[in-house]
Amino acid sequence: MKKNTMTFIVTFVSVFCAITVKNVLVSALLQAGELHFLLDTLILLVIYVPIYFAFTRLGKRFVSNE
Repeated sequence: MKKNTMTFIVTFVSVFCAITVKNVLVSALLQAGELHFLLDTLILLVIYVPIYFAFTRLGKRFVSNE
């Protein structure tokens, strides 16, 4: 698979997983109907970055050197 394709897939899956996890955590743990935009963005980034790096390492195994 080409590197650009893998980067797109990893980014898409990471964003989807991070948004899902954030929404579940916010609704279940914080029980907050509406968070401040900055706090919501920070929570999303804290969840997104580890997921992105994990999927990037996993995705490197499927990239061909062509």
